[in-house]
Amino acid sequence: MSLKKASGLLLHPTSLPGNSGIGELGENAFQFIDFLSECGQRYWQILPLNPVTEEYGFSPYISFSAFAGNPLLISLSELVREKLLTKKDLNKLENSHPEQVDYDTVHKEKTALLEKAYSKFQKQPRGKQALERFYRKHHAWLEDFTLFMALRETASNKDWTKWDRSLVERNAQALAQSRRKLKKRIAFYAFCQFLFFRQWENLHNYARKKNIQIIGDIPIYVGFQSAEVWQNQEIFDLDPQTKQPFKVAGVPPDYFSATGQLWGNPLYRWIEQTGEFSRPVIDWWQKRFTQIFSMVDIVRVDHFRAFESYWAIPADSKTAITGKWVQGPGTLFFQQIEKALGKVPIIAEDLGMITPAVIQLREQLNFPGMKVLQFAFDGDPQNAHLPHNYNHSNFIVYTGTHDNMTLTGWFNSLSEENKNKIITYLKNNCPAPVAADFHWQMIELAAQSRADICIFPLQDLLGLGPEATMNRPGIAFGNWRWRFNSSLITDQIKKNIQKITARTQRAF
Repeated sequence: MSLKKASGLLLHPTSLPGNSGIGELGENAFQFIDFLSECGQRYWQILPLNPVTEEYGFSPYISFSAFAGNPLLISLSELVREKLLTKKDLNKLENSHPEQVDYDTVHKEKTALLEKAYSKFQKQPRGKQALERFYRKHHAWLEDFTLFMALRETASNKDWTKWDRSLVERNAQALAQSRRKLKKRIAFYAFCQFLFFRQWENLHNYARKKNIQIIGDIPIYVGFQSAEVWQNQEIFDLDPQTKQPFKVAGVPPDYFSATGQLWGNPLYRWIEQTGEFSRPVIDWWQKRFTQIFSMVDIVRVDHFRAFESYWAIPADSKTAITGKWVQGPGTLFFQQIEKALGKVPIIAEDLGMITPAVIQLREQLNFPGMKVLQFAFDGDPQNAHLPHNYNHSNFIVYTGTHDNMTLTGWFNSLSEENKNKIITYLKNNCPAPVAADFHWQMIELAAQSRADICIFPLQDLLGLGPEATMNRPGIAFGNWRWRFNSSLITDQIKKNIQKITARTQRAF
């Protein structure tokens, strides 16, 4: 992948401002693209766009579906303009939860409004035809996703492995009967996906017009309670009788947790019993990559190291400590993807416990990796995240990621001794910054580095404290809620990032 020297911002759409309790794909999203363009940025990096659920702490990295979009992101104001809702309908949500997403309330109130919009939509013949065309286009995943959601809604037990055995085993007659019985709810879930993809396509097209590329994010694993696992049981390492995973995904003890992270996702059955590489797994991944590349311009593959080797944890374990490394699919997997899709622009998330074998895999594939400045200052002068150790440019440098505390919060949490060491490094390696504030010095340090791309979380640009942290790894609940107020983006902030971008020759 060949990268142009440039920079951009990291912000998930849920964090956009607005009056609907959660960021949406409406006016404020278009204005954010305008802001990026005005400040000379080329990239908008987002997190996965899939539906979120309370069971997984509303994490965008574990979803009901690897293909569906998050209906909570649908712009209700756009539905008012289409006369599917009225301004009065939106009064209940207006000005609610401006700084933190209250997912429980937003889900309840927004679903009710989407149902109201659907009842009006059904009376529009042209709209129904457009929905039918959408359904045919996305039939391969949409048919089972909508049925899965309708079954979960009506079943006494949300766990698909506890449904009637005929449904668990996906008996064709049982599935057909359920589709007839749940026809109305299936149609509603299809309607929500229709709205999401239509609005996302409009936003993506606008970004292209503004010369902004969107960096999407694809989690390597999917949630166990997802349409994909239920639909494609043969590609996951499940007990054929109980349908429970034999082993689950996670990571060993690391920077974020002394006991590792127990994610609980089912693992892929990469190798068949014959010892050959699994064709069904490859086919499924090809469809997944095809889908996401139709939505974004570049894809960050989360937990890339698992393609070299992954941490397999016994399913009954309480922590991730008991896991073991298992060989992953390696270059063969990506060769198959390239054979089907051609060369695709992928960023490898190569953070955490990275071995020479993982580095070798990334370099063989020529995927850019990642550097994070918050990981640089551990006292080791050879630390690979320190800018003076960057020996090539084919990577993306971040001041922090969605898994880090904000720069300001992180710096304030350090001892005075460590603060002084970082300040000394900044003075030696980042002379004459645009502003004296620590976060601006770190942003400029990243921009002055030889990295092809610099990405800054919006929280770091705004100099916000720990209250603006997006996610705390190892803590399952209470994350993904931060939202910003547009008044925080001052003229001085715009001028600062414009100056840094221009003088580091990253402006497009």
